[in-house]
Amino acid sequence: MPQKVVIDTDFGTDADDAIAVALAMASDEIEVQAFTVVGRQSVYRKQMLENFLSRLGSDCAIPPVYAGWDAPPPAAYGFWLGSGANAFPSAGFGTSLNPLGAGYQFNWFGDEGTLDPNSPTYAVAAPQHAGYATFEAGAQLVQLLSQKDVEFIGIGPLTNLYQALANPTLSGKNISIPQMTIMGVHLQPTLYGKTSKGADNFISAAVDYNLGSDIVSALYVLSELAQAGAKPPGRIGGAKWVTADVTLKTWLTCEQLALLAASSNPFLQALVRIIREWTPIQTNLFGVDLDNAAFLHDPLTLACSFSDDWCDFQPLDLELVLTNNLGLRWIERDQPMSNTIALNCAVSVKTPPPGGQTFQEWLVQRLLDRFP
Repeated sequence: MPQKVVIDTDFGTDADDAIAVALAMASDEIEVQAFTVVGRQSVYRKQMLENFLSRLGSDCAIPPVYAGWDAPPPAAYGFWLGSGANAFPSAGFGTSLNPLGAGYQFNWFGDEGTLDPNSPTYAVAAPQHAGYATFEAGAQLVQLLSQKDVEFIGIGPLTNLYQALANPTLSGKNISIPQMTIMGVHLQPTLYGKTSKGADNFISAAVDYNLGSDIVSALYVLSELAQAGAKPPGRIGGAKWVTADVTLKTWLTCEQLALLAASSNPFLQALVRIIREWTPIQTNLFGVDLDNAAFLHDPLTLACSFSDDWCDFQPLDLELVLTNNLGLRWIERDQPMSNTIALNCAVSVKTPPPGGQTFQEWLVQRLLDRFP
C-alpha cells in the first residue's frame, strides 16, 4: 500500500519544487492527498501548480491544491530562546510570549509565471499579499493530518504547518503526524561545483531558506518535534531532515535535462520549460557550475521520504542559536545538552554500487518511464 502524504511547497519560484511535484506524481510508493502552497502570491502559486498538474491528462488522478499564507507570521503564538523551564527545546517551550517580528519575507525573484500574461509579475509593480486571512491550507492540513496515517513532506517554509498546529481557531490538537520529511538545516560549509573560472564554489554554513525565511514557524515546529518522546507524546512522531549539506551536492545536469526535453509528453515539456526559465536566474544568483541546470533540493527530500537508497542519516545533537539579525545557526554538540535538540539529519549522499544509478540518473529515468 502506498504511504499517504501531503506535500507543502513554495511552488513557482525555483524549479526544484516543480521537479519534486513531478517525481511525486511518478512514484507509486506514495499517494498524494493534497498539495498545500506557501510563499508570496500564494493564491497565484496555487494557480501555477494547478496549471502544471493539468498537463498530466485525464488518466492521472490530480490531488487538490490549497493556498496558504503568503508572508511569515508577524509574531509567535508564544516562544522564546531564553533559559529556564520554558526555554527551547524544553517541554515548557511555547508558554512564554516573546514576539520576534517578521525578520524576513518570502522570495519573489520576478520570474514566477512569466509565460502567463496574467501573472502578477506583469500585473503589478510589486507582489501584493493575500494576507493572513488566507487560511485555506491551514484548515485543510488540520483535516488531513488528523487522520493519523498521513505523513507530511515539507519542501518550503513551515508557515502552513505552524498555522495548523498553533492557530487556536483551527482545532489542530487532533493532529498526529507519524513522520515528517523536511528540506532544511545546513551544518557545514559546502562545495557545490566550480565557478566559470574553474575555482571551487563554497557556500558557508547557515540556515537554509526554508527555515530562515520564517523562523517563528520553524521554531514552533521544532518545539513540537522535541516533544515526540515525551509523555504524553507530541503531535509529531518523528522527522527526517534532508540538509542543504547534501542537496547542494545534487543537481540536474544539462545532459539529463536534454533527455527530459526529448520527451513529447506535455507534462514533461511543461517541466522542462520551467527548468529552462530558472537555470539562468540560478546561475546569476549563485554562480553555479555551468553544467547545473537545477539543484535537486526538493526532489531528493521527497525521494528520502519513501526510500533509504539516497542519503545516509545520522541523529545529531544540535544547538540552535538566534543571531542578532533574527537568523538561525546550528552548532553540533558531542552529546545531548539541556539546550540541544536531536534531529535525524542527512549527512552524506550515498555512493551508488558498481553499475548502479546516481540519484539524478534514477530521477530522470523514473520520470521518463512514467511519462513517456
